[in-house]
Amino acid sequence: LVALQAMSAEEVSEALELERICAHRPWHVQATSAISASGAGLYEGFDWLSSVILRRIAEEASSDSDVDD
Repeated sequence: LVALQAMSAEEVSEALELERICAHRPWHVQATSAISASGAGLYEGFDWLSSVILRRIAEEASSDSDVDD
């Protein structure tokens, strides 16, 4: 069996320079395994993504109602 060398979430974000290029938007690197049958990390990543989307929708709805007032 070949030992797999995976980058940590922190190493990925550093390699992609996410703090620099995504400084003004939400971003998240979720550790996960492509070979894990359990989907480890996938649910957490989707939970984060859905919470960001829902927050954005709520903010837009709130700003739309402020304009109507």
